[in-house]
Amino acid sequence: GSGTQSLTTGIDSVYAELSYSPTEDIDVVVTARHDTHSRFGGFTTGRLSVNWRPSEETTVRFNLGNGFRAPSYYDLFDAFAGIPTLKPDTSVSYDLGMEQEIGAGAKIGITYFDVTT
Repeated sequence: GSGTQSLTTGIDSVYAELSYSPTEDIDVVVTARHDTHSRFGGFTTGRLSVNWRPSEETTVRFNLGNGFRAPSYYDLFDAFAGIPTLKPDTSVSYDLGMEQEIGAGAKIGITYFDVTT
C-alpha cells in the first residue's frame, strides 16, 4: 500500500568467555551471552567446547550450545508473508568430531552433529 510504518526494536547484550587448558592436551572454552530484546524479552545462550589431543596427529572435538533468534520485521510484518504472531526460534546443538593428520600437512576429519530447533 501507500502507507508507511515506523517500528523500533532494541537489543541489549552482555557476553562472557572463559578459556582454560587444564593440561597440555586439553582445551576448554565456555561462553555465555544474555540478550534482552525489547519485543521478546530476555534469553541466555551458551556454548561449551572441548578439544583433546591424545597425540600430536589426532584431535577430538566436542561442542554443545544453544541459540535464540527473534523474528525479523520481514518475518512479522511483510504484506504477503508476514506473521505478526511469530515467536522466537530456539535451538540446541552438539557435535563430536575427530581430525587425524595423515602426512605432508594433510588432515582428514569426521564429525557427527545434531541441531534441534
